[in-house]
Amino acid sequence: MAGVQSSSTYKLDIESALAWLRRELMEMRSQDQALIRQLMDLHAGIQELKLECAEAEEEEEEDDETEEEGSWDFGSEAGGSGSSVYSSSGEVGFSISCLSTRMTPPPLGSSLPRRTSSRRSSLP
Repeated sequence: MAGVQSSSTYKLDIESALAWLRRELMEMRSQDQALIRQLMDLHAGIQELKLECAEAEEEEEEDDETEEEGSWDFGSEAGGSGSSVYSSSGEVGFSISCLSTRMTPPPLGSSLPRRTSSRRSSLP
């Protein structure tokens, strides 16, 4: 009888171990799904930030072009007060005052857009 009892105990141990493994596997699957959702949210957020940065860079380039056009036209609009691109003899010349504003680079991080709204957390 001792052999029958030990084999049934052994079978019970295996069944309980298998049940525990199944529970662990199901829990791991649900954790994997949660992580996949987080990863997808992060990916979408990164894509959104890339788009915002690209749009901000385009706007900055347009602003720079507008500023440059405005600084070149400024001398001719002001009556040719020495900052004109053309000299009185028709030769092309440059004024130091026009170029000096473009010589200093913008501070680091100044071209990055400032976020006013907070992004929702993707943590559960």
